[in-house]
Amino acid sequence: MKLFLGLIFVLLDFKITVGTAVIGLLPDFIGCFLIMKGMEERNDPWRHGAFALMLVSLVLFIADLVAKSAGAAVGFWCLEFAAGIGMLFLVHRIVRGKKGPRELFPVLCCIRVLAMLLGWVPLVGTVCAVAGTVVAVCFLAAAYSQVKTE
Repeated sequence: MKLFLGLIFVLLDFKITVGTAVIGLLPDFIGCFLIMKGMEERNDPWRHGAFALMLVSLVLFIADLVAKSAGAAVGFWCLEFAAGIGMLFLVHRIVRGKKGPRELFPVLCCIRVLAMLLGWVPLVGTVCAVAGTVVAVCFLAAAYSQVKTE
């Protein structure tokens, strides 16, 4: 059940903007922590990757709370993009070989990468974010019965 709860935190992104701060309602670092704990129970060697992603996600969460210069914002965006790709690898590790989520995983990857790359374009970024949420909910529904039992 920890793996599935971790997937919820990692895949669903709901953010509130307050001034210059962006507050994530479902922080990724909590999801990575839950995934790490679930992987420890399975004695999966990728739990160390989940720990590293948890630390990076914590830094990104704190960085979203403060105002940054343009250069720092670009640097943090690059770090966030790399962490997003790492989280996709982690999700693939969790759902590999499971019939329902396996078919939806490429769609999830495409939409997430498009949302990360085009998030700065006003209308396109919003459409990609909404599509990403819809695909993530479908992916979670497909993964629920297989992942929660582990």
